[in-house]
Amino acid sequence: MSIAILRAISQHSNYLEMVRVSVADDGKNSHCCSCHDCAFGKWFYADGAAVVAAQKDPAVTSVYSKIADAHEKFHELSFKAVAAAASDKAASRALETEMMRTSSSMVGLLLEFDGLL
Repeated sequence: MSIAILRAISQHSNYLEMVRVSVADDGKNSHCCSCHDCAFGKWFYADGAAVVAAQKDPAVTSVYSKIADAHEKFHELSFKAVAAAASDKAASRALETEMMRTSSSMVGLLLEFDGLL
């Protein structure tokens, strides 16, 4: 596995943990941000995009696009889970579960992406 992909997964995991802690604490101390502003997103939409452009491979482009979609969905779910945490624990937990599923899918896609490079 490339160091860039390993770092990307680590950055994503750190954000995920922050969200889970915030949800457990009724939405307090959230540092949710857009998919472009998190540490992973800063790499993904800059250096990651450059890697894709250099490859000129439709398979790489396809997996990159799937990662982008999952990453955007993950951030949308993170905002919703944190927002619901103080007032609707059941909804917040359901959103957190969906966020975890999306995260797992995204990490799998990152590993697939790494294998194509």
